[in-house]
Amino acid sequence: KEGAKLTPGEIRKAHRARALTSHPDKRPDDPNAVALFPKIQTAYDLLTDENARKAFDDFLRLRDERLQRQEHKASEISAKRRKMMDDLTRREKEFEFQKQQEDKEKVEETKAARKLQEEIARIRALHSQRSSRAFNFASHRVAAQDSKKEPP
Repeated sequence: KEGAKLTPGEIRKAHRARALTSHPDKRPDDPNAVALFPKIQTAYDLLTDENARKAFDDFLRLRDERLQRQEHKASEISAKRRKMMDDLTRREKEFEFQKQQEDKEKVEETKAARKLQEEIARIRALHSQRSSRAFNFASHRVAAQDSKKEPP
């Protein structure tokens, strides 16, 4: 973006400085200097040709717009992903809470069933004791009546 604002004089000055520092004769130990120098010249030619510069500026503008769209889309996806993760976490917590409630209810139901069974057993034992007392009382009564009937 800053390169699009440069004047032809600034471009020429930057090219000359870069060409002097990157020339293969100045950097004999750098094997990339031979390949880099023609690229610097091509870039200078592109930036000084008005039609090529306009095409390059259009290319950069379109690339920046595409990147911005991708970033926007990525941030939307990130927001959606974050929302989905939050929803998932919330649902998991709700499920855990519901499961704990169900487990608690099952424990309470089991306790109540056990208590009911104990009460039933207690009542049966009480009835059994009463009926055995009644049987014993009745058998003593019958025995007492039988003993009254028998002469001594």
